[in-house]
Amino acid sequence: MKLMNLRTRIGRVKNALRNHPLARCSRGNTMMLFGLSLVPVVGVVGIALDGGQWMLWKRQLHTTADLAALAGANAIGDGHNVEASVRRSMLKNKSLLVRDEDVVIDRNPDSGPEMGNPNAIRVEMKYRRALPFSSMFVTTAPWIKVTAIAIVRNEVPNCVLALDTAETDALSVAGSATVVMNCGMATNSSGSEAADIAGDLVDVAAISAVGQIQITTAVDPDTAIHENMAPVDDPYMGRLAIPDLSTLCASPVAINVGTHSTQTISQGCYSGLSVSGELFLNPGTYYINDGDVDIGSQGRIKGEGVTLVFTNKNSGAGGTDFGRFRANGTSVVQLRAPTSGPYEGVVMYQDRRATPSNGTNFFVAGNSGTDNAGHAILSYLQGAVYTPGTYTTLSGNSSFDTDCMQLVSKRVEFTGNTEILNTCAPGSGAAAYGGTKIARLVH
Repeated sequence: MKLMNLRTRIGRVKNALRNHPLARCSRGNTMMLFGLSLVPVVGVVGIALDGGQWMLWKRQLHTTADLAALAGANAIGDGHNVEASVRRSMLKNKSLLVRDEDVVIDRNPDSGPEMGNPNAIRVEMKYRRALPFSSMFVTTAPWIKVTAIAIVRNEVPNCVLALDTAETDALSVAGSATVVMNCGMATNSSGSEAADIAGDLVDVAAISAVGQIQITTAVDPDTAIHENMAPVDDPYMGRLAIPDLSTLCASPVAINVGTHSTQTISQGCYSGLSVSGELFLNPGTYYINDGDVDIGSQGRIKGEGVTLVFTNKNSGAGGTDFGRFRANGTSVVQLRAPTSGPYEGVVMYQDRRATPSNGTNFFVAGNSGTDNAGHAILSYLQGAVYTPGTYTTLSGNSSFDTDCMQLVSKRVEFTGNTEILNTCAPGSGAAAYGGTKIARLVH
């Protein structure tokens, strides 16, 4: 009887479920299928999230390796312990916990682009860690591997520097120029044509640029070409000051030396020097207030221990309110910088407030000739020509002695046969700049 009652109850429940509206609804099956289809979608999204994390780790790992390689290259240049320097850099810059056994430090690499280079170092790092979603599909997390290679070079000292950071052809060798120097020339321009090397021949120790170098002439095979370099510091920034000239330049004098005439002057303030004959400068500083120094075709200027400072006594002077130096290609220029004092080693300095124009840009030239007595004489320029805000063109020839010369300008152009040996005698006050050991990434 009890069994009969149980069967009756079960039958009633079945009938009730069979007759319920949900029993005839197909939407439940759709929801189930939709839920199952979300599984691969969630998996793809999860893999994408994990992939983004892997990319982040790779960037972090690469940054650590790059900095470590640079630290090692600097250690090579300084003669310090290379591995210790690399480890210190990794410890300081690490963003991931990389085990020591997952790091390879290879001084003088035995493979790769710098194989056998004693001034190169390769740092390899690898890292892996399981992530939630990818762990459901792969049994072992993939390795993230990076390699950084850095080298250190002994950069030759520079004696020519173009300071402009954006100018096209900031450093230029043009026309039929022949440039021979045992020092380097550099430009801080980052442009795709930061330096334009044309002319007939360029034989220098090195050509360096922050940007790219265009070469369309014969360059000596021993000339080092360095692109994408760090900028060279302005060697005279903060070193050269111009005093208050309101009193000294209250009544500046203009000097005009005619053909076949000879004149000697002493330091002071002048509104300009125009030379068609012979002008001798006693040692000292010559302030040129809003005027030019112009050496004519038969002119000669000579001074030992002198500095020509092109400035303007007015504090509110604009960019073109400054004079220039201009020497005709057949003139004779014989100037040597002082070996002591505030302008030690500097033979010409133009106020940094000056800006480029036809009236402010320098044209430096030198030739052989004869003095008023008929004696043969040669041009020489010993010391630094510093025009940080304007352009300088150098046009020399085989008779122009520039054994100890530096040229620092916003833009530099060579148009003549120029030979700069840069063999400054001890105590001359002039010296090349740069030439330090430079570490850079190559991979």
